[in-house]
Amino acid sequence: RGGIGGGDVKLAITACGMLNWPLCVPFLLYTAIGGGLLAIGYLLVRSRTRAAAVRGVLMTLSGVPGLAAKKHEGMPYAVAFAFGAVLIALSQSIAPFLRIHL
Repeated sequence: RGGIGGGDVKLAITACGMLNWPLCVPFLLYTAIGGGLLAIGYLLVRSRTRAAAVRGVLMTLSGVPGLAAKKHEGMPYAVAFAFGAVLIALSQSIAPFLRIHL
């Protein structure tokens, strides 16, 4: 509860279903990178100070129970899916250097 929801999973499955096999893996990798960037940006915008944001990231990454922020807010993960889709589209058209070969 409070993590990635059923709608996000359905969107990822649908997007992977629309792509052929080799493009599905880079799409998920680009989506994960976009999600990480989105989370860092969301943390920086939602924090009162930058020091609190950096402390929150370090506490969350440390994995020590009880150190992470207590208040959970939703994050629009569809933006990360859009980031992955745009990078896949660019890699197949005008930016071939973005291609990930399996």
